[in-house]
Amino acid sequence: MKYKENKMQKKYSVVFIVRKINDLDHMLPLICKFAKEGNFVRVMTLDVKKIDNYLTNYMYGKHNLKVETPVVNNINKISRFLVFIFDKFIILAENNRWHTLLKYLKFIYRYTKRRILSREDFKDSAIIDYDNTDIIIVDKTNVIKNKIYKNITKHASVNNIPIIRLQHGIDMRLTSIGDNSDLLVHDYGNKVFDIYYSIVEIYQETFSCREECCGKKIGKNEIKTFVLGNMRFSKEWVKKYKEIEEFDKVSDPQVDIKKHNIVIIISAPHFIYADKVASLLNAVSDRFDVNIIYKPHTRHKEIDLRVKELLNKNVRLIYSYKNTASLMSMSDIVLLCGNSSVALHAVIDAKPVIFAEYTTMHPTYYSKYLKECTSMSEDEALSNIENILYKNIKCIKNNSKKKLVSAFINPNNSKDIIEDYYNLTCDLIHTQ
Repeated sequence: MKYKENKMQKKYSVVFIVRKINDLDHMLPLICKFAKEGNFVRVMTLDVKKIDNYLTNYMYGKHNLKVETPVVNNINKISRFLVFIFDKFIILAENNRWHTLLKYLKFIYRYTKRRILSREDFKDSAIIDYDNTDIIIVDKTNVIKNKIYKNITKHASVNNIPIIRLQHGIDMRLTSIGDNSDLLVHDYGNKVFDIYYSIVEIYQETFSCREECCGKKIGKNEIKTFVLGNMRFSKEWVKKYKEIEEFDKVSDPQVDIKKHNIVIIISAPHFIYADKVASLLNAVSDRFDVNIIYKPHTRHKEIDLRVKELLNKNVRLIYSYKNTASLMSMSDIVLLCGNSSVALHAVIDAKPVIFAEYTTMHPTYYSKYLKECTSMSEDEALSNIENILYKNIKCIKNNSKKKLVSAFINPNNSKDIIEDYYNLTCDLIHTQ
C-alpha cells in the first residue's frame, strides 16, 4: 500500500459511531490510535440514553474526547422521561416475573425508540459534517432497522465517504457460523443505495464461511472484507488495560481477604441453561469456602431471575459493577457460564479460567481450543476448581493458547494489530 509512506503528511477527520456505550470497548483501541496520531476524532452513540463509564472516562482523560449523544441532546423532555420510565418499569416487571406486562412494555418501548429515531431532525445530515469527514467507522449492527444509520449511509454514499464496520465482540459459538455473516448483504441487497462499505472481520475461523460476502455489491460498490485480528484482546491492548482500569470510579468489591476469589461470568439469559448454572453455583458455595464475585452482564442489572430463583439461601453472591478486567486481576479463578468473549482477556492475561461448557446452549470455541480448561459436567467443573485452588494445577497449556490466539486474535502473526487497523483505515481514505 503506497499510502503508508504518506499517511503522516495529512491528518484526517474520523467519526466513530457506537450502538451502545458498552460496545465502545472494541472500538477504543482504534479511537485512541487516531487521537494519538493527531487526527480529528469524533465519537458518538446513537442510543436514546446517556451513559458514562470507565471507558468514556479514559477516553476523555487521555485524549480529551467526549462521547457525543445527538439523540439524547435533541429529543424533548417528554421523550426522555418516557425512556426513563420504561426502563424502570421493565426492570420492575423482570424482577417480579410479570411476563405479560413485560411483553407489552418492551413492545411500547421499541415503538417509542423507533418514533424518536424517525424524527425529522435526524433525517438530514445535521449529525455529521460530511464536507469535513474523511471516513466513518461504525460497529457491527443491523443498520437497516435504525433510521439514523440508514440516513448516515445515504449521505456518506453521496459524499463518497468510506464506511468501515467493525465487530463489537467475538461470537464464540461454534454453531453460529454463517447465521448472520453479513447483515449489510442480507438486509440491503442491491435495493437501497450506492455505498462503499469495508467490513473488517476479526475471525479467521469463520472467514471461510464469510468469503461469499467478498465481491458482492451494494449498489455499484463491492463489499471488501479484511481479516486483521482483534484489537481489544491483542497483547498490547490487554497490557494497556491496566492503565484504563485506573479510570474506573466503581469501588472494589468488599471481600473476605482470607478466602480465594472466584469471578463468575454468565452470558445473556438466552444463551444458558439456568438450572445448570444455579446448580453449579450451589455446589461451589457448598464445597468451597470462597468469595463468589458476580459481574452482571452489561445489558442486565443483576443475575438472571431464573438462576436467582434456584439458588440456595446460603449462596452469597458478591455483586460487583467494577470493570471485568479488574475483577479478573483480583480473581484466583474466572468461571465462565456461556459463550462470552470477555474470557479471552483472562486467557491473554494468564489467569486461571474454567469454561463450564455444559451450562451453555451452544458449543463454543473454548471447548475446541482449550479442552483442558473446559468442563462438560458439574463434577468436572468442581474438580477443576479444586485442582486450581488447592493442587496448583495450571489449566491453560501454552500450545492451546497459541492456537486460540492465532484463530481469533492475531491470525496474521502481526507485531501490532492496532497499527494494522490504523494503516488499513488510512489506506481506505487515501483510495477514495
